[in-house]
Amino acid sequence: GEIVHHQKRKVARLFLRLGARKGVVLRAPVVSRCRGGVGMFRGQVNPVTGRQEWVAEERDVESEDGDLSCELARSQYGDMLHDTARNQLYCQAIEKAVSDMKAKGRAAHVLDIGTGTGLLSMMAARAGAARVTAVEVMRPMVRIAREVISANGYSDTIRVVGKRSTDMTENDMEGGRANILVTEVFDTELIGEGALITYSHALQNLMEVM
Repeated sequence: GEIVHHQKRKVARLFLRLGARKGVVLRAPVVSRCRGGVGMFRGQVNPVTGRQEWVAEERDVESEDGDLSCELARSQYGDMLHDTARNQLYCQAIEKAVSDMKAKGRAAHVLDIGTGTGLLSMMAARAGAARVTAVEVMRPMVRIAREVISANGYSDTIRVVGKRSTDMTENDMEGGRANILVTEVFDTELIGEGALITYSHALQNLMEVM
């Protein structure tokens, strides 16, 4: 719809500013700027716990052989924005969840974990959610989400929180706990992005008891 179209243009411009070039495939965003270089997040399996975790490592822009600027633009967000079938299904599910909550006479407060570009949060806002808390741990994507949400006129409804959801408490939830959870933290291994831990923490600490 209009949101997705506007977002595609906005995100495209922002990715170009980050150094994207024609022909670059957008993949997982694992980059954040830091003093003296670029902070990279590298996924690895912890040999003790057996869980996947993100390890921060700093890379010197000047000493890199490859074009590091392209890595800033490699993410799956571009692909997801163009996945019309996926977006339509998410939109239908979000609209139904918000509608059902409003039919109960309750204001919908949506928690969107891993908001990325803010697409699902804006779907919730457009569907009539009174409040949306959009959570994103990657600092470059936090900035992009805020710009995209502002450009689409949803800043009054959507609040972007720049931190890992499992580090959040009820105090981070403006207006109290949410009553609708929207998230897309699945990968090709289904739960490789820590989905079970993410959902469990959210239900115990950030969501209302239904």
